[in-house]
Amino acid sequence: MNHASIAILHPISDHLEALSHSPSSAIRNLAREASLVLLIRRSASLTSEDGQVSPAVATYRRAIKLVSDELLPVRAHGLVLLRDLVLSKDYDPALTPSIRDVYMKSILDKDSYIYLNAVKGLAAMVDALGKDIFRTLVREYRSNSTDHSGDHLDRVLRIGEALGMVIRRAGKSFSAYGGYRCSDYTNPAADIIVPTLLSTFPDQSLPTILRTSALSLLSTAAEMDHLALLPWSNDLTSAAIDLVQVETVTSPQHVKAESEPEALKPKPKVVLIDDEEPEEEAPVESKPRIVDEEPTKQDSKHPALRRAAVVLLGLLMASIIEASTETTQNKQQQEFQMRLPGSAPPPKQTPSFGLNPATLDRAANILRYVALTDVDEVVRGQASEVVALVERLKTVRATQEIGARKLL
Repeated sequence: MNHASIAILHPISDHLEALSHSPSSAIRNLAREASLVLLIRRSASLTSEDGQVSPAVATYRRAIKLVSDELLPVRAHGLVLLRDLVLSKDYDPALTPSIRDVYMKSILDKDSYIYLNAVKGLAAMVDALGKDIFRTLVREYRSNSTDHSGDHLDRVLRIGEALGMVIRRAGKSFSAYGGYRCSDYTNPAADIIVPTLLSTFPDQSLPTILRTSALSLLSTAAEMDHLALLPWSNDLTSAAIDLVQVETVTSPQHVKAESEPEALKPKPKVVLIDDEEPEEEAPVESKPRIVDEEPTKQDSKHPALRRAAVVLLGLLMASIIEASTETTQNKQQQEFQMRLPGSAPPPKQTPSFGLNPATLDRAANILRYVALTDVDEVVRGQASEVVALVERLKTVRATQEIGARKLL
C-alpha cells in the first residue's frame, strides 16, 4: 500500500475506535479485531525511500500478524515479540504509537494469558521509552472516570497493574525518575502519578475497586522508595484519615453499648428461674464481603477500602520514620566529620517533609477509635499497628528536638 491509500484507512480507524466502546461485547470484540487488521495494512507502508525494510519493521510486521491470529499461544508470542522489539537496541521510535495501541487493545482480552503479556509489554515500554509512555498510562488510568462499565473498568485496572509493575521495577529510584533509560531528572515519576492517585481514592463517585487500586499503587510506591511520597505526606495522611473516619463501620455491640448504658437499663422486678438450661444458639456465619463480586458498585463502606487506607497510613509513617532517622544520622556525620582539604563532600540531605503535629495527633486519635470500634477485625488490627508507628514517630521527633536544643 502507498501513502495515498493509507490515508483512506484513517476514517475507518476512527469509526472502529467508536465501535470499540459499544454496549455490545460482540461488537467491541469485532472492532478490536478489525483494528488489528488495519495495523497489518498500515505496516506495509513502513519502508525506506529505497524500498528496503529495516529489521525492526520486519519484526513488527511479523508480531502484528501473530497477534491477530486465532490461536492463543500464537497471539501471546506476538506480544512477546513486540516487547523484545521495544527493548532491543535497533528499535525504531516511529513504531511506538502502533505498539502502544496493540497493547491497549490486548489488555481487554478475556484470557488472562493475553492481557498479562500486554500488561508486561506496557511496563517494558515505560522501562525503554521513559516518561512519555508513563505519562500516557497515568492519563489513561484516570480518563473517562464517569464511565464505569465493565470493559472500561477492566482496562483501567489493568493499566494500574502495569503502573504497579513499573513502580516495583524502579525500586529506590522511583522518586528520582521514571524509566531506566530516561535521562531527564527534572520531573520525577512521582510528580506525574501521585497527584492523580491523590485525587482518585477520596472520590466517592468512583467504584470501590478503583479507589482501592489507587491506594494500592500509593502503598507500593511508599514500600519501594521511602522518599517517593514525602512531599505529599501531609496531604496523603489527611486524605486517608478522612476516608477512614468517614467510612468506618462501628460494630453492633459497640453501638448498643453506647446507645444504652448499663446503668440506665431497666431491671426486671420478677426473676424467673428455669431448671432447664437454655440451648446455645449456633453462631451465624456471615459471608465475607468481596470487593470483586460487584466491581462497579460504589460501596464506600466496604472494608477493603478502609484496609487499603490504613495500610497506606502505616507505610507513610514507616517512611517518615526512616527518613527522619537518615536525617539524624547525616547531621551527626557532618557534625563529627573533620573537614580537611580535599575531603569528601558531606552526604546528600534527605528531602524535607512536612507532616504537621496536628495531623499526627488527629491520626492517632482516629485510629485508636477505629482500632476499638470498627466492625472489621482486619481493620482493627491494622489500625492498632499504625497507632504504634505514630507513637514511635512522635518519639523520634521529640528525640530530634532534644538533640537540637543541646547543640544550641
